Amino acid sequence: MTKRDATILSLVPLVRRLARRVKRVVRQAEHEELLGEGYLAIVRAVDRYDTALGIPLEGYAAKIVFGSMINALRRRDPVGERARRVLRAVERERFALAAREGAMPSERRLEEQFPQYRASAAEVAERNPLSLDSPLPKYVRVPVDWSGDPLLEVLRNERHAAIEAGIAQLPRRKRTVLLDHYVHGQTLATVGSSLGITRQRVSQLHISALRELRTHPKLHAPH
Repeated sequence: MTKRDATILSLVPLVRRLARRVKRVVRQAEHEELLGEGYLAIVRAVDRYDTALGIPLEGYAAKIVFGSMINALRRRDPVGERARRVLRAVERERFALAAREGAMPSERRLEEQFPQYRASAAEVAERNPLSLDSPLPKYVRVPVDWSGDPLLEVLRNERHAAIEAGIAQLPRRKRTVLLDHYVHGQTLATVGSSLGITRQRVSQLHISALRELRTHPKLHAPH
C-alpha cells in the first residue's frame, strides 16, 4: 500500500462522521450517497493538499468533504438556489426585527422589504415534496372524496404500496432515476446530469428499472 492510499484510508472515519452529521440535519438525504460523495472528496483533498495552507490535512479534508456533500444535496434540491437565498435573508431579517422591536414583523412588512419573498415562498411550496410523516402545510387543502368504491380504493392502495416496495428494492441509481423522473417531475436529461451520466445511460437505466419493476412479484400477486 502506498503512502497516498494509507492517507486516504485514514480519512475514511472523517467521511463517516460528517455523513452522519449531515444526515441528522437533512433527513431526506441518502446516507450512501453522502458517503460516496465524501469518499471521492477525500481523494481530491489528499491530492490537492499542501502544507503551505497552514492547516492540518484533516481540517482541510473536512472542508472539502463537507462542501461536496452540501453541493450534492443542492443539485438534488428541486427549489432554485435564488429562492432559498431570499427565504434565508427573510428569516434573518425576521428575527433581527423581532430582537430589536420585541415582536415578530408582519408578513406584509417583510414582503415590502423583500419584493421576491412571496414568489420564493410559492416556489418552495410548489416544488418541495410533502412528507407523509408530517401534517399538511396550511396552504394545502385536500378535499375528501366519498364517491369511490371502497374495494377499488383498497386495491388501488395495495398496488401503490406494491409499486413503492418494488422501487425501494431497485439499485440506488435506478431508484433515483424513477423517483426523480416520475415523482419530482425532472426530465431524464436533468436526472442524467445530476447523476453525472450520459443521456443514453440514463435512458438505459430508466428502461431497465421499469422492466424490473414490472416483474416485481407483488404487482402480480392475486387479489
